[in-house]
Amino acid sequence: MPHTAQEPFMKTCRCNHIRTIPLTMFCLLFGAAAPPARAADAGIRWTAVGHRTSVDGVAFSPDGRLAASAGEDHTLKLWRTADGSPVRTIVHPNNFDLHSVEFASDGLSIVASGAGGAYQWRVSDGELIQTFCCLETGYDTAFYDGGQKLAVGGSIDGLAADVRLFRISDGALLQTFTGADLRYVLSVLVTAGGKLIAAEGSPSAGQGTGAIRIWDIASGVEEHVLTEHTGRVTSLALAPDGQTFASGSDDQTIKLWDVASATSIDTLTGHTGFVFDVTFSPDGLNLASASADATVRTWDLGTGQATQVLTDFVDDVAGVRYSPDGETLIGCGGRIFANVADPAVRVWSAGDGQLLNTFTQFGTSLESVAISGDGATLAAAGAYDVNGYVELRAVADGTQLMTIDEPAWVYEVAFSPDSTLLASAGSDKVIRVRDATTGGLLHSLTGHTGTIQALAFSPDSAVLASTAYGEPIRLWNPATGGLIRTLTAASPGAIALGFSADGQYLAGAQDQEARLWRVADGGIEQTYSGIDLSSSVAVSPTGNVLAVGYHDGNIKIFNLATGADLRTLPVQFGHVSAIAFSSDGEVLAASYNLDEPAVRFWRVADGALLETIQEETATGVPTLVLSPDDRLFAFIRRDNALVVARNPVGPLPGDIDDDGLIGQADYLAFTDCIAGPGAAPTPAQPLSAQQCYNVFDSDADADVDLADFAEFAAVFSGP
Repeated sequence: MPHTAQEPFMKTCRCNHIRTIPLTMFCLLFGAAAPPARAADAGIRWTAVGHRTSVDGVAFSPDGRLAASAGEDHTLKLWRTADGSPVRTIVHPNNFDLHSVEFASDGLSIVASGAGGAYQWRVSDGELIQTFCCLETGYDTAFYDGGQKLAVGGSIDGLAADVRLFRISDGALLQTFTGADLRYVLSVLVTAGGKLIAAEGSPSAGQGTGAIRIWDIASGVEEHVLTEHTGRVTSLALAPDGQTFASGSDDQTIKLWDVASATSIDTLTGHTGFVFDVTFSPDGLNLASASADATVRTWDLGTGQATQVLTDFVDDVAGVRYSPDGETLIGCGGRIFANVADPAVRVWSAGDGQLLNTFTQFGTSLESVAISGDGATLAAAGAYDVNGYVELRAVADGTQLMTIDEPAWVYEVAFSPDSTLLASAGSDKVIRVRDATTGGLLHSLTGHTGTIQALAFSPDSAVLASTAYGEPIRLWNPATGGLIRTLTAASPGAIALGFSADGQYLAGAQDQEARLWRVADGGIEQTYSGIDLSSSVAVSPTGNVLAVGYHDGNIKIFNLATGADLRTLPVQFGHVSAIAFSSDGEVLAASYNLDEPAVRFWRVADGALLETIQEETATGVPTLVLSPDDRLFAFIRRDNALVVARNPVGPLPGDIDDDGLIGQADYLAFTDCIAGPGAAPTPAQPLSAQQCYNVFDSDADADVDLADFAEFAAVFSGP
């Protein structure tokens, strides 16, 4: 390292003395062909996403290929329904909560309601294209008039409410409907006959009663006020034939109404909690409902009986929708009006109620990420309601391997370099050391009195360092759980920790300075001054420099031994949240949070900026980590996403020996990987499946195959 991107090129293929069958195939397929185009997102290996707070609304695209979820974490997320993979996170420009979501009939745009009114985004790139203003809070929307107009219901100021009708093309306000004592409109729909139907009630569950109001749009006259529900009315749905509509209520019932006469025709009972949402199946024969009793129920409208009770949520279910073909159901939840418990998006088979997928991957908060020393396993840690979790995934494809429930929020997680141990710590001031393979608890280390802010293993895995703000740094023996010593200073504690390559020193970033302690006796070896508010620290594997990141966006490089200030990497766009050196110490990777969210790669020798990865979600990058072989890096986004991507300045894809060329040694390794690691003794050293994936899996499908062969051929320089 570092390497710059190499342009694909072709050489005449010489088919001799090298694994005849694969090389012959190589020559026939690629010997005279133009290099294949690399996918635009080839750098991203995989992404896992979660909402940070309650998910209030879900929707399917008209063709059923996409699903959307709207959350109180200010985001709208798009998912591929086939596999639940995240497509895009759209962040409200003013960081407002979002409550409902609906695709336009052509599937090209999507509308969500939230604080301020309603908002329309383009699906293809997430660009905001229209704002429907102005409500204190928009709770629901409904397209009508062939998708050319939009009804938005909500609250004006908590004391009054109305429904506003807009023209989609320019956002112009067309009409406003209100009524006596109307406070909140929680759901709206428009019939083909031009009737506007609105459900009213307080947004807080169980507060007050509600009614259903019906206006004639053409005349503006309020024709009916339906008061049969004894609790607030939370949701409305129109049957496919347009003759019936359904309403859900805090009174735990669902009512069916005749549109023409505005009379109740049936009441469905069975829920034991508030009914938050209702939706008809595409054929109109069934209805699904979401409830505070943590269930989704499906109903046979012919008999009025519940046919399925889906119990996969642990708390309130806020929204539910049928897919356009009626084959699947999607539901979303989390505790809507109190503490979040299960901010999830789940998909079931509508026929038998089997859980097919859970799109969201994380709980309330994603805080820390680490990669094992062998590069095979990733640990992600965070918070879930009042508890926490550590989740283990395969680096190659993101497959979930294990989830470890913790009794408190987890802010830090770290693997030992030998990949045998996993340490986690957080809000309960306890460090838990586990077997990294089984997840079994080995030791609980106690002594800190504050929330633990950083963990670091020594290179030989023999020492674990921990710090809590304002407390002495503690050094532990992770094998026995014993305390080795504490490291003190005039202002104790640190914000971030990093060991030197030989394990003899430990660096700690503090508010206004950084220090270097001797591990052997706890003495202070060096103090690095002239520092503004610091946030991160890293020691070069070569042992000669220390890097400290700051809240103002700068990174300072110090001589480790003398403390001399060598240079500053000046960005000054937003605070540096994490830094990491490449294995040879030549490149420094840094993540940036808040003001200018990005990941940057710098050349240490002269401070040159090599690469910038700008996050399209503009939500910040709290932390990052490089894989041990420098080929991949993982980072967390503040919108609760975990991303694993190729290192843009790491070893060239396909270059197994990291010599800057794609030659015979690389070809031999590739043919072994495509046959299966260890199938033939061709590489200089046996390869693991992880190495094969990291080096040769160009399409990120966790398999080295003919699709990757084309990419390798494009840069092969010949034996």
